[in-house]
Amino acid sequence: MQRSVGNRATTTMLVQRDESMKLGPLIKQLASAGKKSRPEKVLSFLTKWGKNASPFTMANIYLRLAWPSVKFWRQVSAAAAKGRALVGFVGTLETGAKTLRRAVEAQRAAYAQLPSNPLKSDPDSPARMVTRSELEYVERYYNTAAAIANDAMAANAALGRAIAGWDRTLAQANNTKNFTRKAAWEAITMLELRFDGSFRQELVNLQQMAASVQQNARYDQYVAADIIGKWTPAGFQPPATTSN
Repeated sequence: MQRSVGNRATTTMLVQRDESMKLGPLIKQLASAGKKSRPEKVLSFLTKWGKNASPFTMANIYLRLAWPSVKFWRQVSAAAAKGRALVGFVGTLETGAKTLRRAVEAQRAAYAQLPSNPLKSDPDSPARMVTRSELEYVERYYNTAAAIANDAMAANAALGRAIAGWDRTLAQANNTKNFTRKAAWEAITMLELRFDGSFRQELVNLQQMAASVQQNARYDQYVAADIIGKWTPAGFQPPATTSN
């Protein structure tokens, strides 16, 4: 995907921008699909996320190069101890957070398109048999809900690491006693202003959003799993059904 080592950052950004645009228009298209075809289209599309097309996988193309986990946050923390060096990380931190926001918002939009129930019963015929085609539909629903939950879980974990890393950076800036402290906080303020006053709060808000999508989609996965006889956690209670 990279044409040259020297152009690594530019190439990465172009790849991220191109790939991050794939999901939005398609999800909007699904939302406007006809009533009869929409659920099937939604499940078929979201199941194809797989390992190569999910929102977090796309975001991770950038994060693997720009935010390489623990090593990156150690570098940011070390830069805070040097004061002015932290300025060099402001752009990378801003772009990484905005990349994660696009991913989490795409996850939330995808979950919003997931049908609310994997198998709606006919109120005029509550005691009917479930057909093979309906079971196949529930299987696709299960796979789709699992894909959304897993993707949100990955984003949740990445944001947790980012929050911990930024907390260490703030602690380092606070513990610096010499003249570099002022320069470090100038860099922090520069970043804060790009997120309505709190870079950390932006990360926390995104993590809460990802955690909510993860929890809700996982529950829907287990509801479908209960119908088709797949594993559910101990104590799981499917939603109560009503009959006439």
